[in-house]
Amino acid sequence: MFKDLPTAAGAIRMLRWFWAASIVAQIAFAALVVAIVGPEEPDQERAQRFFYMAIGLLPMGVGVGYFLRSQCYKQHWVRCAITPRGYRKGNLALLAAIEAVSVVTLIGAMITGDIWRPLLIVAVAIMVGALNFPTGQPMEPASPRIREAQ
Repeated sequence: MFKDLPTAAGAIRMLRWFWAASIVAQIAFAALVVAIVGPEEPDQERAQRFFYMAIGLLPMGVGVGYFLRSQCYKQHWVRCAITPRGYRKGNLALLAAIEAVSVVTLIGAMITGDIWRPLLIVAVAIMVGALNFPTGQPMEPASPRIREAQ
């Protein structure tokens, strides 16, 4: 299935599969948590503390994901473009960081019994992941004007 991984087309195809699997897995896990968490009243103080932690986790997790992706891109920068291997590594790191935010938030929601506020955090994380659809543009060589300036 992924025989041509060293090529740009293979990297894009593989990342699109992982991107779709990541989005679907986050939605499925959120649906599972909604089904599992019962109608009992959550401990409000504990749920409030966890919600604040989840609010802080979202920008930190997404920020770490973008930082890791930029470091992978920088490490695999060749002639004004990113190599397919660097593109794969960087985007997988970003998708993993975004999914980690969702998973930790949903596990906390199961522990505290409060589901609807953490679902807002998960929805934002899913949207950030959806916006990072792998297009392959960083693997394309830069315009001649940019190359001449370097």
